[in-house]
Amino acid sequence: MKFVFAFIALILIFVSCTKKKETIYSYVIQNTSGNDITMKIINDSSSFITFSNDSIVIPKGEEYVVFTRTSDYKTEFFNPCKVYIDSITSTVSGDSLDFVKPIADSSKWVFKETKKGKKGKGECECRFTIVPADLVP
Repeated sequence: MKFVFAFIALILIFVSCTKKKETIYSYVIQNTSGNDITMKIINDSSSFITFSNDSIVIPKGEEYVVFTRTSDYKTEFFNPCKVYIDSITSTVSGDSLDFVKPIADSSKWVFKETKKGKKGKGECECRFTIVPADLVP
């Protein structure tokens, strides 16, 4: 009888310690310019990804995580980055500058595996970096 209880306890411990392997992926906008940037992102209407309709402020030298999701796919599924953005409206603080880098262009987003996991899972991100040259008068 003790053997049965010990066996059941062992099974319960094993099941409770077994984590489902998932991939965590994020889309990040990094602002390395010398100006704060306010953006409103309009998502692609055919996409399953939706963004908040609120404006976001990305202070100079900071980054903003647009969204983070989990998936059963391996990290390689997200490379190259797939962009679910249709367009943006933006305002640059300070000087009379316009933001000109095309955020909806997938080639402007850089994929990076940030944490390796087992069986191809882990953590990854797609990063869009704003540099001073992206702001023009």
